[in-house]
Amino acid sequence: MSWFRLSLLTAAMVTLTLAATAQGRYITSLSSTPAAPVLTVLDEDLRPVGSVPVPQGAAQVLLSDDGAKLIVVSENSQSSVTFVTISGGALSQPRTIGLGAGAPVQGILSPDGAHLYVVTRNPSLVYMVRIDSEQVVNAAIPLPGDPIDAELTLDGQYLLVLCAPNLLMPIQTSNWQGLNASVIAGTFSDNRLSLSVAPFGRVFVTALNNLIELRALPPFDEVARTSLSGGTFTHPGKLYFSPGSGNRAFAANRVQGAHSIGIFDFQLRSQNSPAGAFVGGAPVVATVSNPFGNAIQLLDRLIPVRETRAIGYSAAIQQVFDFNFVLGAGITVNDFRVNQIPLTNIESIATSDEYPNALYLFYIDSGGTLSRFPLAGIGATPSRIITPGKIHWASAPSTAIAGNLYGFGGGQANVSPSSTIRYYLRAIDSAGRPVKGRTVNFRALTSGVQILQPANATNRYGWTYVDVVAPEAAGPFTVEATLGNLPPVQFTSTVVGQSGGGGGGGGGGTPDRARLVKLAGDGQLTRYGTINIPLVVQALDADGKPIAGKQVIWQTTTTNLNFTSPTQTITDSDGKAQVNFFFLGSFPLGQSFVQGTVEAVSDIGNVTFFINQFPANDLGFPSVQMLTPEPSNRFIEIKLGQPARDALRFRILSGFGQGGMAGMPIPKVGLTAVTENQDPAAGPVATCQEGTALSGDDGIVSCTLVASGRIGTTFLTATVGGGFDFPGITLTVLPGDPVPPVIVSGNNQSGKTGTTLSLPLVARIVDAGGNPLPGTSVVWSVSNPSALSLIETVSTADSNGRVSTRVRLGNIAGTFQVTVRAGTLSATFTVTVESTATTLQKISGDGQTGVPINTAFPSPLIVRVVDAQNAPVSGVTVSWSIAGPGALSASSTPTGADGRAQVTVTAGASAGTITVTASVAGLTPVSFTLQSIVPGPAITASSFRNYATGAPGSVAPGALVLLTGGGIAKNVTDVAVANIFAGRLPQTFRGLVVEFRSGSASFFAPIYWIAKEGQTESALIQVPYEISGTSVEARVSVDGIVTSVTLPVTALSPGIIEDTIDGRRAAVVIRSDGLVVTRATPARRGEVVRMYAIGLGQATPLAETNRVGRPDQKVNAIVAVGIDNAGVEVIEAKLAENLIGIYEVFFRIPENAQLGDRPLGLVAAPPGGTAFYGQPSVIPIGQAQ
Repeated sequence: MSWFRLSLLTAAMVTLTLAATAQGRYITSLSSTPAAPVLTVLDEDLRPVGSVPVPQGAAQVLLSDDGAKLIVVSENSQSSVTFVTISGGALSQPRTIGLGAGAPVQGILSPDGAHLYVVTRNPSLVYMVRIDSEQVVNAAIPLPGDPIDAELTLDGQYLLVLCAPNLLMPIQTSNWQGLNASVIAGTFSDNRLSLSVAPFGRVFVTALNNLIELRALPPFDEVARTSLSGGTFTHPGKLYFSPGSGNRAFAANRVQGAHSIGIFDFQLRSQNSPAGAFVGGAPVVATVSNPFGNAIQLLDRLIPVRETRAIGYSAAIQQVFDFNFVLGAGITVNDFRVNQIPLTNIESIATSDEYPNALYLFYIDSGGTLSRFPLAGIGATPSRIITPGKIHWASAPSTAIAGNLYGFGGGQANVSPSSTIRYYLRAIDSAGRPVKGRTVNFRALTSGVQILQPANATNRYGWTYVDVVAPEAAGPFTVEATLGNLPPVQFTSTVVGQSGGGGGGGGGGTPDRARLVKLAGDGQLTRYGTINIPLVVQALDADGKPIAGKQVIWQTTTTNLNFTSPTQTITDSDGKAQVNFFFLGSFPLGQSFVQGTVEAVSDIGNVTFFINQFPANDLGFPSVQMLTPEPSNRFIEIKLGQPARDALRFRILSGFGQGGMAGMPIPKVGLTAVTENQDPAAGPVATCQEGTALSGDDGIVSCTLVASGRIGTTFLTATVGGGFDFPGITLTVLPGDPVPPVIVSGNNQSGKTGTTLSLPLVARIVDAGGNPLPGTSVVWSVSNPSALSLIETVSTADSNGRVSTRVRLGNIAGTFQVTVRAGTLSATFTVTVESTATTLQKISGDGQTGVPINTAFPSPLIVRVVDAQNAPVSGVTVSWSIAGPGALSASSTPTGADGRAQVTVTAGASAGTITVTASVAGLTPVSFTLQSIVPGPAITASSFRNYATGAPGSVAPGALVLLTGGGIAKNVTDVAVANIFAGRLPQTFRGLVVEFRSGSASFFAPIYWIAKEGQTESALIQVPYEISGTSVEARVSVDGIVTSVTLPVTALSPGIIEDTIDGRRAAVVIRSDGLVVTRATPARRGEVVRMYAIGLGQATPLAETNRVGRPDQKVNAIVAVGIDNAGVEVIEAKLAENLIGIYEVFFRIPENAQLGDRPLGLVAAPPGGTAFYGQPSVIPIGQAQ
């Protein structure tokens, strides 16, 4: 854990630590002076960092992942990329490189943060620049056309470049290879296309009249396309997805039309909007000179800051606007105000990038006043005057513990069996910053699911993903993602193939999910130009209950069909929503009928209504002919509960239209049926199983009639097209086919062995309406002939449909079943046979404790069954059940000749109380209580290692020791770090306590951190200075469970603190100017340097456990330092101030020291004692300066 070694050193310099935490978040400005552009940098609190000149054409500012290097991309073929180092709160001189050819148009940081991808035009190329070396690496990749836009896929595997006129060029980032460009179908008269990547992974291209969805993997083919032609929002620009859900996206209109801004919803997809639905738009007008302004403005900047809120900027009028999307009402537009004053005369805006809710809006006016406004509405609005220009927010990813994990891509409802789907996740820290380098683990919660990446790390943007192979079986399946201690994220999708309700208007299966259904208006046939039947839908949940407050959007592509009520509706308390419509204009010439469609769209499904209209003149009246039953014999006979196909049939033919032909079949005309009787208890009730059946292309509509209620006769009315009624149809409903036998009496009886139950078992054989089916034969059977026998059996249903039997009980106690079967249908009675036994006794095995998990308890649990004379009863079945973390050897055991039965118990994988209950039918059960425990940590003497040298098996007073072993990080899922700045470390941390017993005294170790990395569990502790003697007992406990080990004690245990520096292990040494010794900043001949060490023992004044070093607290030991195996001058060795358990050794580099990497050694000895050696290390040495 080299990062922690660095944190120990950093803690000695609190000022540097605070400065480091402030890094990584800057607001920058590129001045608008073309001749001499300047980069101005401020921190997020508007404190100046500095200003430096940058090349002409500077257009974009990025920040390296370590927060130490600003990157400026300029539209300049000679000076393309500029690097500016941030060090000590100041800016270095800029360093600029050219790319060789081409002027940059966009820069994108690679997913790992190591490279900058630069897209250029003239010529059209993509370069890769390594950020640490500031050099172009690999060959530039040519593009197939002028670049328009570029994005990374969420998995970081592909850089996508959108090129004119309609090409998408994927570049594989892992091997820097260009793939074949995909052609986006269509000819676009306006080549201003835009490229976006959704949080659920799909790629979107927006163009004139088009919203196009592409797959997120090669060949990046088209999935869906929504046409925007003829609407009010015809040319959307780049999509900006709502933070949080990612289900909606804002976009600015690229042409001056009815709307300046629009919003798309990707859950409200439909037949007319398969790539996403346009759900609202609004115009933007200037509000300062004319509060009722009429010049619709374009937006140059659009930034979502909340789930339904975005901020926009119009450069033409230099004004900022606030947009809010309201469900069912569209987008509201307000001028953005600070202290009730509209933001006008604004040069540029930017926001901080917290997710999902941005904290700050930054804006700069034309006079150079830069301000920061808190978007939550709470806090001050500080300002600072700088050079006017375009402002950019630049931030680095977080390496902190993740505070939130967001999942995208779940809820896929039509997954093919065994297909591969992908889910995406984004890790965000508690401050809203994307977290880099954290591992997310995945597991399947449904059998048959294959996880292709059981673990995946987040990239610099916080994104990671998992590929899942769906099961073969139809139905829902779930995958879970976990990260540290965060609540798990679950993704549930559904493999197609299961039955269930959908968007239809009637029956057809039992729905198992929320859905939208048609209630009225479908298939109507009405006169052109007259009032039409309203279209009504209902939103239902999985249980068929109405859903209130659900948004339903109505849309049509039918010419002349106009809505006369709002098309964005919300379901009422009954789950209903409706829309009214009207056909405008003249009836089309040459047609005898017209047809239209209206689609109702919701996030739980879509339904389509069909509407038919005939000419208003008398000759245009259609012909509706009854085919079944015959018009002269209007009688229908069906069985109760049994669907009768084609019970009603009609033919619908057109009349004469405006020059059209008569007798043309009219498709999509509806047929419904209703009975005069509507009380199922009084007689039959019948409807069409389809709800509203629709005619086919032949103009014939057929109804499958289903009757419920009771048998009998009623009148039925058939209605065609919502207005053509056919009353007076006589419907006779006969008994239906049998349903499972209905139990009447005798169920759940009990009796003693050898007796006959007092009541017979009685069942009725009836149809679906409860009508008896006399004469039906049944078969009776028992589950155990040795326990039950049947007598006085009646197997033919009487006039009331009744059948019955008596039951004689055998000599076997227990619960058994008697089944009556009519054909393939059956019902089951339950009978309990009680033994003559009177008492169940607990004999032994109760109260066992202290058994480790996954271990069998040593003693079996034994019970005894006796009768009223206390004599043992054999052959009685004893049932065993368990509650708690454990397992039984059997679920039931019989008593032997001694009346005894027994079972053994094995403790489960977790510790806790285990309760086992023994029961016999008819007797009072008995319970056993057992207790399992977690075994102590898996600790041996070798688990204790010198933190610097790694030497195992011993400890020294005051030394830092790395403790490893299974179980010590039981309460940690990643890394838990104590607060090292508090001056004291905890001695109890995440359930871990390390106690050292020396003689009769106990001393407790301070704990720096606890970590779990894969299967390795470790903790860093300080050995108390107070231990003495030649050995000590170390007691390591986790949650009170202790493991003890005896360790030898040495006087000293010196070690050099090292880190990976310049690609190899080297001592952490600080020069006299405060710089860390590296090859770039080596120790210099004649210079006094400071080395960090551990294990040097006691000091004067006396060192105390868990206390930072005090000034001039010098060690008592004799300390020697060697370079090239020769001793050098040691100035002093002392405890480091502000650190716990860390020593500083000051020594001088010899004037004649050899240059380069030199061997470094550390030796320490107590006065008059044996020397102890630290590990060999290395130090780079350079010339004196």
